[in-house]
Amino acid sequence: MTTLRRILAAAPLALALTTAAHAQTTGTGAPTRPVSFGVAGGLSIPTGDFGDVLESGFLAGGLLEFTRPASPIAFRVEVDYQRFSIKDELDIGSPSDTRVISGVANVLYKFAGETARPYLLGGVGLFNVGATVEGADSENKFGFNLGAGLEIPLSGITAFGDIRYQSIQTENTALNLIPIRVGIRF
Repeated sequence: MTTLRRILAAAPLALALTTAAHAQTTGTGAPTRPVSFGVAGGLSIPTGDFGDVLESGFLAGGLLEFTRPASPIAFRVEVDYQRFSIKDELDIGSPSDTRVISGVANVLYKFAGETARPYLLGGVGLFNVGATVEGADSENKFGFNLGAGLEIPLSGITAFGDIRYQSIQTENTALNLIPIRVGIRF
């Protein structure tokens, strides 16, 4: 993994930890808003056949979350960009990375909690998979994700982190990923 990718993967985690430490010292929490937006980033790990060809990559994305104040159910729409390098031991002739651009609609179930709220999520979406070289073809495929996370209300924002299993359906085999995300919602 290059230095830039390590920095991109670690920056959201550092931000979440810094804001969590601030919240512990102030003792304040973010109010529940019916609509919030956020940003996320992290590490994405290819598994199965996908993992045999690609190195772990990074992800960056944005989200819009809809919540009813007294309900444990929330809806989240996410747009993500993920990028992976081809493993060095594979000689494919030309340098290329693989990228995945996705739009996913998720349903979240949030458990009760004052200082931290665990949640479960699941959703479906459209994934565009392609190479980063000019002129390369890309394909739109349907997929799904399932996961669990934790959100921490802070002063005016909410920090969150989650881990997921993501499966993109193709003709021959599924492209499976494990994204580990951290971010903040405003």
